[in-house]
Amino acid sequence: MRKLGIIISLAVLIAIGSGFQWLSVVGSKPPVAGGGGTITPAINGYAATFTSNSTVTVTPSPSPATGSTSIIYLYTSSSITALSGVDNLSNALSVGPAVSPLASLYQASVPSGVTSYILSWTTARTGFVVEEGYSGVTAVVGSGSVNNGSSTTADIAVATSYSNDYIVCGLGDGATHVMTVTVGTPRQAVTTTANNGVLVDNTSASPATIDCTATQTTGVWKAAAIELKP
Repeated sequence: MRKLGIIISLAVLIAIGSGFQWLSVVGSKPPVAGGGGTITPAINGYAATFTSNSTVTVTPSPSPATGSTSIIYLYTSSSITALSGVDNLSNALSVGPAVSPLASLYQASVPSGVTSYILSWTTARTGFVVEEGYSGVTAVVGSGSVNNGSSTTADIAVATSYSNDYIVCGLGDGATHVMTVTVGTPRQAVTTTANNGVLVDNTSASPATIDCTATQTTGVWKAAAIELKP
């Protein structure tokens, strides 16, 4: 009987210990997936204006690194249709968020040998195009965000999903107002006789709502953002 009592006692202790361990696991907050790596911004870039075109060629310098991610923003003097993009190897680009006349395209995991991108649309327009490259990206998160308004501050805010995420933003002005970045890191800026714009990025060490912001003389502005996960 004494031997049986010892066995039962041990079984109870094991069960209690297992129970406490199980409670610890169930009660703990699960870690946030992803975000463990680091994104390196501004590994290449491009900015240019165009006049009365229905196609533009984007030639980043240096050429996009294999496996990196290229983000492109296009701003035109008025709305366009049938926007598409390919790289110089004829691989199609993905279409990102848009708020007319601001549009975006991107290429995740750039193939080897890519040196340029060709964008095309119907009806010739005047405008600008900007590009920036990022390495260490594992995914483009969601379908992106857009915003627009008519004021002295152009802004877009994104609630990031993972630690160390980047948001890459395009801000465009429908007039000749120069845009000055006040929140985020400016990467590209364009000034034309008809439109002005900037490509800006921002990041957070933990999931948070972060902004890209620029000031200007009061006027109509458009903004879009693409979230990148490390």
